[in-house]
Amino acid sequence: MDEGNARYSEALKRSRMVATKDTAEPEFQAAIDAYVAAEMLEPSPLGLYNLAQTYRAMGDYAKAIAQYRTFIESAKPGRPLRRLIECHITSMSAELERAASTAPPTGPESTTPRGATAPPPETAATATTEPAQPTQPLELHLDEPAEREPWQADTLGWTIGGAGLVVAGVGGFLLLDARGLRADANDEDSEPARIDLRERADKHQTWGTVATITGGALMIAGIVKLALRPDAPRRATAGASVRITPSGFALEGRF
Repeated sequence: MDEGNARYSEALKRSRMVATKDTAEPEFQAAIDAYVAAEMLEPSPLGLYNLAQTYRAMGDYAKAIAQYRTFIESAKPGRPLRRLIECHITSMSAELERAASTAPPTGPESTTPRGATAPPPETAATATTEPAQPTQPLELHLDEPAEREPWQADTLGWTIGGAGLVVAGVGGFLLLDARGLRADANDEDSEPARIDLRERADKHQTWGTVATITGGALMIAGIVKLALRPDAPRRATAGASVRITPSGFALEGRF
């Protein structure tokens, strides 16, 4: 793959200069041979895409279209890259149709009237336009855009709010129990028993107050977490991207 990238970069440089333009095609072909060899050793979507890009750069639109379609069928690229490829295919198909419509007629019979001079056949240089070359880095993603999760899916917010509700419930129970213990202490005739009940009521009152305040704070925090959380993109479990630059190609991914 590295050899193919180097050959492709060199071919692009030569194709931009009139003095070396004729030597660009062998470099493109060498890049194609290297990509094909890499595909035979280890097939990958990047290899298919590189082949299509090279065919398009060297002006072999028929093979480029076929290679792009093979890449789409096997790699299932995301919407941005697929749209770009479809745009390339449409442009190249239109150019092939234009070249075919302007080509001289072939066959045993000529439609040129007797005595008239037939126009010179159109050469390959005039039948096709100069292949479009990438001039600046372009990053294309193969994975579909991640779906967005609604705020209701915030597990942490619901957990904090639920924990606050439970703690506040425990605090409320302790406060009610403290009130009942004080009522029992007032009805108790024995002084030691009254003192014991009141001490228990004071402890329940204290812990009940702490639990109620803590639970309320947790519930507020959970509600705020749910209310302020924007619809965040869902983390993609796997993805890949193709980076195309004038000097070559690179595949980046997370699996």
